[in-house]
Amino acid sequence: MTKLKGKNDFLAGLDVCHKIDGLSDMSLTPYNDANKLESKFLENGCIMPTKHIDNESWDIIEAKTVEAIGLSGKLVKEVDIIRLLVEKGAAVVTREELRNINGFKPRYGVMCWEQSGTIKDFGTISPENFAGLLIKQQPFMVCVYGGVCSGKSSFVEKLLECLPQEITDNLTVEDEHWHQRPDQYKSQLFDAFFKDGKSVIFVQHGYSIGNILAQLIGILAKCEIDFVFEGKTGSGKTCLINNDHFLSRF
Repeated sequence: MTKLKGKNDFLAGLDVCHKIDGLSDMSLTPYNDANKLESKFLENGCIMPTKHIDNESWDIIEAKTVEAIGLSGKLVKEVDIIRLLVEKGAAVVTREELRNINGFKPRYGVMCWEQSGTIKDFGTISPENFAGLLIKQQPFMVCVYGGVCSGKSSFVEKLLECLPQEITDNLTVEDEHWHQRPDQYKSQLFDAFFKDGKSVIFVQHGYSIGNILAQLIGILAKCEIDFVFEGKTGSGKTCLINNDHFLSRF
């Protein structure tokens, strides 16, 4: 169990204090009573809110929670789903997987525009599989996104190796420094795809589809196209973008 460290963790703990008997009326200060707060959490069988869960893992937890509510017809808490997933996962995880737990795990994401305005999120797809999809869909505009050391640049390098030369010879590729380009250049790149049918791949620093689209909203608005976003799971969500407004639900 990790002890509370500093004010941020303390405040995170206070967010759920009202749910714990005998804790909501406690007089606590960040530095003097961290141990008291931790003890109360332990007494009530609560998980200390000091661990980070990445967005992709949390999406799985939320999806399973919604599914459990639908199947049971009762309210289900995320913590119960986490406990179930941990118990089931612990039973099947192999020694080899534990041995390689610190190995590199790609954290990039890939999304692709169609000239019709459809935006598809492919998640962390392999470059080999994605190349097969791009060969069937030309022209294409692809954004490879992710944080630092997420594998996004390596993905692009491998993807180019998998694509036929007749495609790569006429392909514009922008690395992650392209965000330093002026907006006018970026608009020209999008126009080259939507108006002239030229294929484009660019790398963008960002941790989610919503984050990337927010960064590009000014550029997308100039395209004057109604975009439809299709996530990795479920049906697409309508996303209208033009010069006057941006309606989105990500």
